[in-house]
Amino acid sequence: MKKLNDKKQVAAQISAAARLYKKNLVGKHFLYVFDGRAIEVAYQAKGFRHLTGVDTGLDAMSFYKKAVSGTLQANQIFFSSHHPYQLCQRKLVHLSDIAGMVTSECFMLENITTETQSFQFGTTDLAFVLCLNRHKDASGEYKSSKYIVESLRDEDGFAKSEGAYLVTHILSKRNDEPFYHEVVYLDERESIETLPPLAAELVRLTDEAGT
Repeated sequence: MKKLNDKKQVAAQISAAARLYKKNLVGKHFLYVFDGRAIEVAYQAKGFRHLTGVDTGLDAMSFYKKAVSGTLQANQIFFSSHHPYQLCQRKLVHLSDIAGMVTSECFMLENITTETQSFQFGTTDLAFVLCLNRHKDASGEYKSSKYIVESLRDEDGFAKSEGAYLVTHILSKRNDEPFYHEVVYLDERESIETLPPLAAELVRLTDEAGT
């Protein structure tokens, strides 16, 4: 009975986090500026399942839709040697905080290497790391210039990365919009005028759009 109740609680936590993920992240792109550079990041609906740390027989989109609608059932999630309950519990602590990290102070880590995978970048608020990669097609070419959130790590990403940089600006836009127009985070020592040239080319603030 305790195991079933644990799974019900996990399903409820996942659903609450999925609704925040959909409301604040899915359907948007985010421009992260750091070290005089910038990268574009997408939080995809189909990537949510992997962030939870649970195992399931559901495909990624079915899992996400059930989580958002609150119909994810306890018998649709399970744990294994690859997805242990303890790891899931650690990830769930941070899952609802993902949306908040795109509007607050954070660091960008570069070239993160774990025991099982390598990531080109990762964002961290010191409590957890969201690992990012660009996807390749069958021929090995990058499908897009945008980075995709692939993994949530409850560990010290600094020790496993080759570089760490303070994020100075974060801007957002909807997927179908040509320019970034909303400033969601700005370091107190920076301004929109301090955007590096390549990032500035991607930005049109709302007041500029009307002129």
